[in-house]
Amino acid sequence: MNDAKPYTTLLGKNYLSFLMSFGLLEKTKEVVILDEKEANFPICPPLCDLEKSILHTWGKDLNYHPLKQIDDYILCTPVTFILDGIQVHLGRNPWQNLRELLRKLPHVFTPEATLQFFRHNESKFNESYFSYTARLGETIFRFKNIPNLNFQTFMESCPVELKGPFDNLKEGVFKDDLFRFLCQAFFQRKISRSTSEFELFHIFLCLLSPHYEVKQEALENDLEDKFIKVGGLVRPGPVKNMDFKGRKLWRINFEKGKSLTTKDVYFSKGLFFSSQFKVSTKRPMYTSVNIRWSFERLPIEYLELEKIVISDQSRMGAFGPYTEIRLLKNRLWAQVLVPYEIGAKVEFYQKQITSILKKDLGKVWVDWWEEPVEDRMEMGEFLWPVTGRKAFSLGRVEFKLPEKLSIHGISNSKKLFGLKNLHYLGNFGGETLGLLSTLMEIKDLRPYK
Repeated sequence: MNDAKPYTTLLGKNYLSFLMSFGLLEKTKEVVILDEKEANFPICPPLCDLEKSILHTWGKDLNYHPLKQIDDYILCTPVTFILDGIQVHLGRNPWQNLRELLRKLPHVFTPEATLQFFRHNESKFNESYFSYTARLGETIFRFKNIPNLNFQTFMESCPVELKGPFDNLKEGVFKDDLFRFLCQAFFQRKISRSTSEFELFHIFLCLLSPHYEVKQEALENDLEDKFIKVGGLVRPGPVKNMDFKGRKLWRINFEKGKSLTTKDVYFSKGLFFSSQFKVSTKRPMYTSVNIRWSFERLPIEYLELEKIVISDQSRMGAFGPYTEIRLLKNRLWAQVLVPYEIGAKVEFYQKQITSILKKDLGKVWVDWWEEPVEDRMEMGEFLWPVTGRKAFSLGRVEFKLPEKLSIHGISNSKKLFGLKNLHYLGNFGGETLGLLSTLMEIKDLRPYK
């Protein structure tokens, strides 16, 4: 690594940052990924079949072997939604998922939906769904970008087997604000009380899809091998501090080793937790408190990963609007959403978060609680913007139409200034579709060929 040469820098080592790096390497030969735990990209929403198809097409068209074999790097991990005490088990095959929705949440469909559903053969319905998402993923990767990805894109090749259930959902889903709210928060990573037809169809595809968990370490290791072979560099942390020239991030200094001179700097939906960065926006946002607990025992021994998402009517628009829980053996990982505030520390929320999570666990295992033997809380990296076409009340704060996000560095004098060479890829504009939108933004970094 040439100390004086400026490098295009990606903050955080993750399979998404490697995808981003391949596009940037087509523009410049000096690309480095900063591998520091605190800078890692956040855990993404569950990988659904459409996004899996895009990754597979990405691998086929650009000859990235790990993506061509994406099935080797994922596990099917169903998820349970608990809404006002109703448990909805999703993430299996499309026919089973739709049947579960009709059984547990019949009010979000029109009355004709159940009768129409049982006219479908399970295997043909599943084949129709998977063929459609495979074609759609290829079309989106090869021919679409963020500006021209729209509802019509989804409809052009949509089979009649899916159009019927979607039309039934579209008419009935607005009867259940909680269900719609939770779907957008979980699948699209935003807090909203309004949903466009475009966003709703994406939710529909996610609800019917199997849910996949990426084997991140295996995928990242194999993508890193490819990245290094084509000329990329990986720089380990930890970061000591950063220097600025004018309105640009100029140099990253490390606790050990030589400094890194930066050119353009990229990061995605996660926050880069440094005292020298703040997020400045008039749009209200949520972030998360991440919890890691270990117990002597749990009421059930989870030999495979179990994912649970919990909310109820009283939590919409309040502190901790929903909780995402993952369970494996005697360990628990959870995310509880909290309003984003500059400078907030986990200690501010610890008592409230513990209370919320204890109540949530009582919904998973009736009235169960015992003290964890290991307890760790930390501020999460992800941001959930509050969106909506109209102002609405969220707690005690009146949220207006959003304004553009800006990232600022803090100079030695502690004054904020906008950074010209810091690029943020995330869910802060237009009709965002969670991981799908992130993949599209990363794909669009590639020069047109």
